[in-house]
Amino acid sequence: MAMKGLGTGWIRCLGVILLMVVGLARANSQDDEFLAAHDAFRAHDVASLAAYQAALRGYLLEPYVRYWLLESELDTASPQDIEHFLTRHAGEPTADALRRDWLEVLGRQNDWSTFLAQYPKVVKPDVSLLCYDLQARMANQDASADAAGKALWFTGDDRPSSCDPVFNSLADRGIISRADVWARIRLSLEAGNIDVAEAVDGYLPPREAIPARALERVAADPGRFLERGPFHFASRAGRELVLFAIYRLARIQPDEADFYWRRLRRRFGPRDRAYEWSQLAFLAALRHDPSALADYARAAGAPLTDAELAWKARAALRVQDWDGVLAAIRAMTAKGRDKAVWRYWRARALEATGHVAEANALFVPLSFQYDYYGQLALNEMGDVADPVPESYRATDREIDAVAGLPGIQRALALYRLGFRWLASREWLAAIRGMDDRQLLAAARLALRYDWYDRAIDTANKTVTLHDFGLRYLMPYRGAVGLYAREFGLDEAWVYGLVRQESRFMVAARSGVGAMGLMQVMPATARWVAQQLGLRGFRSTLSDGLDMNIRLGTYYLKHVIDVEDGDEVLATAAYNAGPRNASKWRAAAPLEGAIYTETIPFSQTRDYVRRVMSNAVYYSQRLGEDLRSLKERMGIVPPRAPDAAPIAGP
Repeated sequence: MAMKGLGTGWIRCLGVILLMVVGLARANSQDDEFLAAHDAFRAHDVASLAAYQAALRGYLLEPYVRYWLLESELDTASPQDIEHFLTRHAGEPTADALRRDWLEVLGRQNDWSTFLAQYPKVVKPDVSLLCYDLQARMANQDASADAAGKALWFTGDDRPSSCDPVFNSLADRGIISRADVWARIRLSLEAGNIDVAEAVDGYLPPREAIPARALERVAADPGRFLERGPFHFASRAGRELVLFAIYRLARIQPDEADFYWRRLRRRFGPRDRAYEWSQLAFLAALRHDPSALADYARAAGAPLTDAELAWKARAALRVQDWDGVLAAIRAMTAKGRDKAVWRYWRARALEATGHVAEANALFVPLSFQYDYYGQLALNEMGDVADPVPESYRATDREIDAVAGLPGIQRALALYRLGFRWLASREWLAAIRGMDDRQLLAAARLALRYDWYDRAIDTANKTVTLHDFGLRYLMPYRGAVGLYAREFGLDEAWVYGLVRQESRFMVAARSGVGAMGLMQVMPATARWVAQQLGLRGFRSTLSDGLDMNIRLGTYYLKHVIDVEDGDEVLATAAYNAGPRNASKWRAAAPLEGAIYTETIPFSQTRDYVRRVMSNAVYYSQRLGEDLRSLKERMGIVPPRAPDAAPIAGP
C-alpha cells in the first residue's frame, strides 16, 4: 500500500535509501564478524573460526578467514583442500602465505615430491625454504645442490634449522672443508654472533676446536684475556682466540687493542697479520681514525669484502685521496662497483684526477635517475637542479579500472579495518606487473583514501611516465607551513624529512617507540614539551597531528641551532642524535656529500641522502628559489675542539 501523500518517485527513492542502509548495516556486520574471526584465529579457536568462515561466504575478505582456518590445521589439513585454496586464489597473498607455510610442513615431513611440485610457485622464497629445496634436490641426487648449499654457508649470521642437514651432508662429504669452517667462524666472530661461532666450531674435530668456555671468556672481557692469557700460538684455535680478542677490544678501546696487537703480532704468520690489519682498518675507518688508510696498506694481500673496500674508499674520501678512492672501488666486485653510490664517487675521483671524459661517461647515465646520486651527477655537469619532468595525470577511467581489481579492493578494505601490514601486502601483489599508467592510477586511488605511503611508493615505481605531485605529496600544508615559519625552518626541508620519517601516515609507529608524522620519541616529546612550557603534557599526546608537527619542528629547530645552522648535520642529528652528528664532523671543513657518505650508521647515511634529495623536489613544488642538491649539501663546518656539552634528550 502506497504511503499517503507521497508520489511514486519518492517511494522509489525511499526504497533505494532503505536498501543502502540495509546494505551498509550488512557490511558493518560482516566487518565486525571478520574482526571477530581474526580474534578467534589469534586465540587458536578453530571451532569459532570455522563458524565465522561459514557466515562470511561471499564477503570480500572471506579468503583470509578460510586461510586462517587452513593455517590453524595445516599439519592435518587435507592436501586436496590446500591445493583447492591455492588454485582458487592463485597470485593472491593468502595463497603465497599458505604455500610457504605448507612447504615448511612438507619439508619437516620429508615429502619431497609434493614439495618440489609446489616450491617453484613461491614468490621470493626465504632461506628456510631454500634449504628445504636443497634437501629435496640432494635426496634426488641433484649435483647442482652442493654448490648452492655451500654458497649459503659463508655468513656470520645464524641459518634456519632446515639448513643443518644440508651443511651436515656437505661437511660429511668434504665439500665444506676445515678452511671453510674457520672462514665462517671468523665471519661469526666479526659479526659478534658468539653462539653461531660455537655452533660452527662443532664441525671441527674436538682437539682442533676453540673451547666454548674460552670463547665466551674472551667475548665478555677481551682486555683481561689479552693481559693475562694463556695464549696457545701453536694451534689454529689458540691463534684465532687472540685475533678475536684484539678485534673485540678494538671495537671499544682501540688504543689498548693497538698496544696488545703491536706486542703480539709477530707471533702470527703473514696471512693472519694481513687479516687482522684488515679488520682493524675497517674499524678505524668506521670511527674516522686517521690511521685507517695506513692499516689498510698493512693489510695488503688480505681478501677484502665489498663492505671493507667501501670503508677503505670512504676513509680515502675523508682526506680527498682520490687515487685511493679509485683503487678501492676498482678492487670491488662487479656487483659492488655497479651500485649508484660507487659509480658516482668513481666519477668524482676520475674528474678530480683529470679524467674528465671518463667521469662524464659515468655522470651522464646517472643523471637520468631521479634520486640523490642522479641529482648530484646532474649538478656535476653544471645543471643547477634536477628538472621535474612533465607529469602524467591518470584519468578517472584509468583510476576506476584499477579500483575494480579484486586485489585493490581487498587492500582498501583491509586498510579501512586497520590491518595495515596485510593491506600493504595485498596492494603490492595487486600492482605487481602494472605499467606506468596503471601505477599512477593506483597511486591516485590511494591518495583518494589518504593512504599516503602507498600513493608515494606506488608513484615511485614508474619508469617513463611520472607524477611528481604524487611522489612528493604535501598534505597537512597548514600545520607544516605554520610551524616551519614559527621556528624559522625551510618548509621544503621539513617536508623532505616528514616524507622520509612517516610517508605522512599520522598513525606511524616505529619499533623503538617513535610516534606520528615526525616520528618523535617519547623522551624527546617530554623534553620539547618542557621547553615549550606545555603544562600537563603526556607523551601519549605526541601522536596527534598538530602536536606531533609542533614537537618535531621545535626539535628540528633545536638540532639545527646546535649544528651551526647546517641542514646536513641537523638531518643526521634528527635521526641519530646531536652528539653523534657532531662527533662525525672532521677536523677541517668537509663537503656535505662526503660527510654524509662517511656516516658510520648505514640507516642514518641513507636517511640523510633521502631527506636532502626530497628537499630539492619540495623546493621546486613550493616555488622557492632553486638550489642544487650539491649547494644544499654545502660544506659541513669542522668540529670545535672545545665544544660545550650538547643539551637536550
